[in-house]
Amino acid sequence: IAVDKYGRMFAWGNNDYGQLGNGTLTKTDIPVQITGITEKVISIAAYANHTMAVTCNGTVYGFGNNANFQLGNSQNIYQNVPIAVDDISNATMVTTGNISTSILLDNGEVHVFGNNNASKTQVASNMVYIDQGLAHTALLSADKELYTLGNNSKGQLGTGDFASSGAPVKVMEDVIDIGAGYNNTYGIMRDGTVWGAGENTYG
Repeated sequence: IAVDKYGRMFAWGNNDYGQLGNGTLTKTDIPVQITGITEKVISIAAYANHTMAVTCNGTVYGFGNNANFQLGNSQNIYQNVPIAVDDISNATMVTTGNISTSILLDNGEVHVFGNNNASKTQVASNMVYIDQGLAHTALLSADKELYTLGNNSKGQLGTGDFASSGAPVKVMEDVIDIGAGYNNTYGIMRDGTVWGAGENTYG
């Protein structure tokens, strides 16, 4: 998926669940504009078989697989065109995991849904950036603190153990940027050092 300088969204690749949002289930090897979103797109995310987008007016759209309610609506069937997420109107950023989605609102709140739950659950506040791996989420607060939550089977939460957490756990301070991979979390510190936690199969 990609967004051009005009805020138009494009998608290409596999389309078994309608994750390209073009009204079909046909894969394509060239970028195709998603015409179902008319507002300027400011944030996009995709993982496995679902795709999400945030527009300039704070609306969140989802398309693709919704078997675990990861599109944020109560119809747990695939959607091959963009469908607005219920009860969200002030989003600024979206991230996706395998079967879940996290949304950052303009007031700093973070809401999650999916993983067999259509409800939007607020998990944090005072956040400025979010990222998501396979089944965990990393959060950067306005106070430059890194928080994590979710699955921790590979130590990806960075908490020094392997206990998963449904609530954010403070991991580090003086963090200026963060990232989350498949089973990993990273933080860039104010002094320029980079810290990582989680799976290290390939070094």
